[in-house]
Amino acid sequence: MNKNILLSLIVVCVAFSISSNSAEAGWWNSSWSYYANDSVLSNAGADLTNFPYLANGSFVDTAALVTAGKLRSDCNDLVFVNETGDEVAYEFESYYDGTYGCNAANTVIWINPNLVKTDNSTKVSMYYGNAGETSEHNNTVGVWNVSYLGRWHLSDADQSIAKDSTSNNKNFTLYTNPTNSQYAGKFGNAIYFNGTTGSYGRLNDITFQTIGTSGVSSTIEFWFKTNSTNFGTAFEKGVTNNIIQIKCHVTSDGIQFEKWNGAQDDTINSGTNFSDNKWHYVVASLDSAKMYLYVDGKENGTAAVTGDLSNSDKLTIGKRTDAAGPYSGFMDELRIQNINVTYDYIQRTYEQGLASLGSEQTPPVVNDPPLWSNNQSSIGWVNQVSYFNTTWTDDNDNNGFNFSFFELGVPNGTIANYTSLRIPVNVSHYNLTLTNAGDYNWTIYANDSSNEWNKTDTVGFSITNDLPQWIANASNLASPVVFSSGNSYGFQINWTDSNSNFDNATFEFTFPNSTLVNYTTATTPATANDSTSGSDTWYINLSLFDLGMIPGSFSWKFYGIDSLGAENSSDTYAWNVSILLYQIAQVEVLNSTHIKHNVSIFTNNLMNSLTEVNVTPDPDLGVEYEIGSMIERQYHSKEFSIESSRSASDAWLILDSPYLSSGGNGKGNALQLSIPGTTGDSGEVTRVCPIIVPSESIY
Repeated sequence: MNKNILLSLIVVCVAFSISSNSAEAGWWNSSWSYYANDSVLSNAGADLTNFPYLANGSFVDTAALVTAGKLRSDCNDLVFVNETGDEVAYEFESYYDGTYGCNAANTVIWINPNLVKTDNSTKVSMYYGNAGETSEHNNTVGVWNVSYLGRWHLSDADQSIAKDSTSNNKNFTLYTNPTNSQYAGKFGNAIYFNGTTGSYGRLNDITFQTIGTSGVSSTIEFWFKTNSTNFGTAFEKGVTNNIIQIKCHVTSDGIQFEKWNGAQDDTINSGTNFSDNKWHYVVASLDSAKMYLYVDGKENGTAAVTGDLSNSDKLTIGKRTDAAGPYSGFMDELRIQNINVTYDYIQRTYEQGLASLGSEQTPPVVNDPPLWSNNQSSIGWVNQVSYFNTTWTDDNDNNGFNFSFFELGVPNGTIANYTSLRIPVNVSHYNLTLTNAGDYNWTIYANDSSNEWNKTDTVGFSITNDLPQWIANASNLASPVVFSSGNSYGFQINWTDSNSNFDNATFEFTFPNSTLVNYTTATTPATANDSTSGSDTWYINLSLFDLGMIPGSFSWKFYGIDSLGAENSSDTYAWNVSILLYQIAQVEVLNSTHIKHNVSIFTNNLMNSLTEVNVTPDPDLGVEYEIGSMIERQYHSKEFSIESSRSASDAWLILDSPYLSSGGNGKGNALQLSIPGTTGDSGEVTRVCPIIVPSESIY
């Protein structure tokens, strides 16, 4: 059995090229300020699933991004996104000092986009620049799926261990300190074996005892570089029997993949000498029937698998398990999988590093139109005001919008536009009174300072004419009204309403001096209401004392409102009050020669200027008289007395005043007081004089 073996295992990666597709894919998340142009992963063969590849084809200078303030120093804001906008798992390759590759000039990042399609449509973009992102997106386990039994970058040899990137955590123990601190690997750093039996690595675990088991597929991969003229065993599983080896020869055998079951030796030789100090990629795989060897993406042969090669021996790299055949050279990116990988997988892995990320991009300047919300309206009835409001926000305008207008669609299909008001600064408002019933619709348009326009949804509404209706007005009283202190005057109206139940009525009374007073009314429900309408009689009784006894022209009307807020009013009616003054006179016979008239005059509060009256005696009889002082009494009354002489026969006195007019006695603007003759009545006599009518000159 040959003992000269070289084995190099590399992380599986796929080649990709870069094209800018930012306009096509859009910006993944506005919280991230930068991204590297979309990476188009090329794949000429079959679709590859769960296929890790190397970002940027080599490394990413995250230190420069951190220094420029574009990336957090912990790289928490570094995210990789595929063409569908989903995050994909990635891993920072750790270095020899145990730190991760973030904030380094040569950060090596492995990405698993889950699927690499044959139509070259698989794209992955690198986003960064979100200082507020505290969650770590680095997901090492997510990169290496369950088919990987172990995955070692071999970049951390100075720590005396080689770390496993899978969730299995199977770390190699390194002896005689194989070093990597000064050696660049194929990707990142690499481990160096010095060609002595003390320089090797061993996995103190029997997890890999299924390698070579009959019916179980296995694949071993790595990269190697050597210029040694000696043979060496790079990888071995087994000691005496059931041995699997990968050896490097300086002869024409080249790379040799060998298995030994204790009775038969099966070997595949590459036939090429690779002792050229260059990196080469080796894949050795087994299935239930054959073993295969590939070098640098090309198949170098197959061989039949004889017998079961499983064993519980520990896995060794850098020499044989029994200390013979040490390997001198570099090894990088070792993987072991429990599958037999495809030829497309091997080809894409070997082509790793042929692409790079594109140039840095920043978010496109977005000038979105104003956004509307809180569309509100308060719809009235015919001849009532309707209100329309919309709230606006805008990314470039603190006031929400620059200009807006209100569009109204009317029942006949005509469109009318009106300039909206701004109440408050970010609300466009309009109100109008519609005089016709029918179906309408409304829309509000607005733009921002960049003249980007938007509009609200179009909202339909109906204007109805179902206002409360008044009928059977029973209060159009005769005018003018003759005043009587004991009378009250009733005003009433009947309301019907088809919208809902009638709710309330108000009586409005306007005085001659334009003073307007509203009075609460009472109601007596009608005795007959049908199912769709209600009828109510509303009334109010007022006396002239209630109205302040102001003479002149009054007006009145009723207002009615139903439970939905629809309001209507009756016609306005004029009502004149012509008499607001009257007199009662007591006649007292003093003696046979003199008589006394005690006069009481009821006035209103606007006639307090009545201070005197004019007296004209009967010219035929020459009656003498004397007027007493005018005395103010309560209830707007004034009193005075007239004492006159008596003549042989009945005579009279005429009272006149600027405030008095004819009381129907035929004497003009005067009041006649009768004086009985000396031969007439004796003793005390009481008489009620006619009502006095105020002169028109007082109002």
